[in-house]
Amino acid sequence: MIAIRNDDLLPSDPLAQWLSRTFLRNRWDFIYAPVPDPNQPEQKELEWQTEYLKPKPEWKTESRYPMKSRVLYYRWADPSEIVGVRFDHTTEYGLLDIDVESQYHPKQNPEAIAKIQIALETIGITRTVLVRSSWSDGLHLYFPLNGAVNTFNLAVGVKFCLQTQGFEVKAGQLEIFPNDKSYGVVTKILYNGHRLPLQPDTGSWLLDDDLQAISNQLGDLFRVWDIAAIGQDMTSLSSALEIARQNRLKKPRRRLNNVDAWRQDLEIVIAEGWTGAHQTNHLLKQIGCYGVVFKELSGDALIKYIMETATTAPGYGQWCAHQHQIELRARSWAKAVEKYYWPLGTHAKTRPANDIVPFNQRRSKTAQEEIEAAISILEEGDRLPETITARAQAISELAGTSLGTLYRHKGLWHPAYQEAEKRCVIPDAAVDTAPIEPLPAAYRKQPDPLYNRELQTKEGVMKCKPAPREASFKKESKESFPRGVRGEQLSFPQVERPILRLVPPVPRPNSQSSLTHSISGLSSGIDAEQDEVIQGIQAQVRGLNWTLAEINEFIASRFEGKRRYQLSNDELLLLLYYLQTQHDNPNR
Repeated sequence: MIAIRNDDLLPSDPLAQWLSRTFLRNRWDFIYAPVPDPNQPEQKELEWQTEYLKPKPEWKTESRYPMKSRVLYYRWADPSEIVGVRFDHTTEYGLLDIDVESQYHPKQNPEAIAKIQIALETIGITRTVLVRSSWSDGLHLYFPLNGAVNTFNLAVGVKFCLQTQGFEVKAGQLEIFPNDKSYGVVTKILYNGHRLPLQPDTGSWLLDDDLQAISNQLGDLFRVWDIAAIGQDMTSLSSALEIARQNRLKKPRRRLNNVDAWRQDLEIVIAEGWTGAHQTNHLLKQIGCYGVVFKELSGDALIKYIMETATTAPGYGQWCAHQHQIELRARSWAKAVEKYYWPLGTHAKTRPANDIVPFNQRRSKTAQEEIEAAISILEEGDRLPETITARAQAISELAGTSLGTLYRHKGLWHPAYQEAEKRCVIPDAAVDTAPIEPLPAAYRKQPDPLYNRELQTKEGVMKCKPAPREASFKKESKESFPRGVRGEQLSFPQVERPILRLVPPVPRPNSQSSLTHSISGLSSGIDAEQDEVIQGIQAQVRGLNWTLAEINEFIASRFEGKRRYQLSNDELLLLLYYLQTQHDNPNR
C-alpha cells in the first residue's frame, strides 16, 4: 500500500483508510461531476427516430488544490456527486473500461470478457475484479497488483498484450487505465481520470463471474480486491512490462506523410503546369523533387528530366518568363533538391553539425555557381562573346545576376583574368620514374667530421672555462644593443657554408690601413674559422675601396643598426656574402 504524507491525515474509518491508500496515490487534478438523474434520459435525435439515452456525467478537473484523504471518503459517500482520480508515476492497480455499446460488452459478445481475461493471463495478470461502473451498464474490469509498478510501463504492457491478440483498443470500445499518454515538453500531460467504484446512488455494483450484481459495499470489494492482488504473477508481469517498453522504443514511428498521397499530389501539381506568372521556381522544385524521390535520378539525368518535363508542361510557352535560361534554372534546382531529398527506400545523407554557412557567404557561392553555369552554357553553344561588355551582358542575362555581382567575380569570366591564368600555368616537370639503385657500401660510410675542436660553454653552467671572447662580448652587447632589436640570429641563406681559402694580405700604405687595422684588431680570442671569415671581409673591403663610414653604414643597413663588433658568427658569414655580391653589382 502507498504511504500517506505527513500533511495528509488519514480518516478514522478503516474503509476510508483503505480507499485512500488504494486510489489516492496522486492527490492532484482529481475529477468530479454531479450525479445524473437516471429517471431523466438524454434525448438524441436520429435520422429516423428519437432515442432516449441514459445521461452521462459532465466531468470537471480540480487542479487548484489537492484532495485530502479524509475529504475523499466523504465526497465518495456523497450521493449527489461522483468523484474520480488520476494515476501518478507508480500504481498498484489498473482497469479496463468497456462501454455498453462496445463490441466487447456481454450484450454484443457474451464471451468477450472471458477472452480478455485469458489474454491478460499471458503477461501475469491472472486475477481480475469486475464492477458495473454506473447506471449506463458500462463495465470496469479492475486488476489489483501485489506491489507498485511503473504506471507508463503498465499502460504500454497491457496495450501491447491486447493489441497483439486482436483486441481493438480505443475509447468507446476497450479503453485502458492508465493510458499510454504522450510526454509533455512544454506543458504537463496528465493520465486520464476514472471514477471511483461503488459510489452511492451511481448504479455501481460488484459483479460475479456470471455478471450478476452481488454487492455495493466497500468491505466486500476490498476482500475480493486483496485476494486478486495476492494471486497475481508479479514476476511474469514485471518481465512482460519491461519487454513491452523496449518494443515500444524500437517500434518505427508513424510516417507523417503517406507516400502514395505525396506522389499523387506531386503528379497533380506537375500535370497542371503553368497557370500564371511567377510559378517557374515552384514548379521546377516540384519536378526536381519528383525526379529524385520517385525516379531515383541525379546529376545530368536529373537536369535533363527537369528541362524536358518543364518545357512540355502546359502553359510553359505562355507564362514562363525564364525560357531563355531554363537550362540554368534546371541546373540550379537539380543541385538544390539533391541536398534535401533522397530516393525512396534509401537513407538521408548525414550532414556535419558544423556545416553551417553564413547567409552572405551562401548567397555569394550561389551567384558564383550561376555565373559558372551560364559560362558553361555559352561556351558549349559557342556563344560566349569576346568583348568584355558583350560578354558581361550575355552572362548577366543568362545567369539572372546584376552587373555589380558579375564584376565582383571577374575572375570567373573576365578575359584579362583568364589570360593571366594562362600565362601563369607552369607545366609539370618531367619525373624520372626509373628505380633508384642502392649506393655501394663504400659510399654509405659515415663521413669524417670537418672539425675536431674543444667544446666551449657558458661559465657557471658546466665546470669549464668561458670562451675567450664571451665576457667582453656580453659587456659590449649590453652597452651597445639598441632597445627593440630582435634577438634571433639569422642563418646563412645557402645550403652549405663556403670554404674560404684566403691568404693573409700584405699591408699597403694607403687610406684603408686604418680600416683594416680596426677590423683585424678584434680578432684576438677567436678560432681559426672566424679568423678566415674576418680576413675574407677585410679582403672584400679593400677591393671595394670603401671608407670606414661607408662600411659602417652598409653593416647597419643590413643588420638592423648593429656595428661590426656586435655581429655573431653567422652574421659575419652573412656579411661576407653581402660584400662578395657587391663586386658583381655594377650600380654599387
